[in-house]
Amino acid sequence: MQLSAGRYGIDLNRIYPTLDMRQFYDIPAADCPNLNFTATDYSLALWFYWTGTDMSHLLMSKYVLDVGGWEVYLYNINAHRYLTVRHHHSAGASLRSATYSDCWPFNEWHLFSYTRIGANAYHYKDGEPVTTVGSGSLIDPETSAAYDWRFGCRYTEDANWAKVRFYRPRAWSKALTADEHRLLYRLGYP
Repeated sequence: MQLSAGRYGIDLNRIYPTLDMRQFYDIPAADCPNLNFTATDYSLALWFYWTGTDMSHLLMSKYVLDVGGWEVYLYNINAHRYLTVRHHHSAGASLRSATYSDCWPFNEWHLFSYTRIGANAYHYKDGEPVTTVGSGSLIDPETSAAYDWRFGCRYTEDANWAKVRFYRPRAWSKALTADEHRLLYRLGYP
């Protein structure tokens, strides 16, 4: 879908629910070893336009449940629109750790960006920091080196379909500064 001159996004399930196309994208593990964030600081960013109202939409991830890695997903419940980054699947649900923010409306373009520094994480909406809630300090993820980087579905590729449009997913193996988050927004506004 063209967003502005010369810029395109990826449109998943554009005509959902008329026809659930269940589209997703993945980058095989062999092509994305640098996204195996474990004890390192890292940052993520993704423009998205949330159209579906299902409970859980997986935006991007590099994980296998109860084994390892990290995931970014939207969660819609009781009029709350959460965006969550979750770690440490290998410990099971009791020791998973996550941060979330609750400010993500339907049917609008927004830039979600994120930085993890040590045990702390920070969410940004459209280049500005937002209230970030943590469920305990962020435990280092177990290795995700063998897993694909997926967009738009669960790691099993059979659930948590993202009813979203998204644009320019990005990841860095470093912590971006607040000024860099603002710049991402200014340079990438669709």
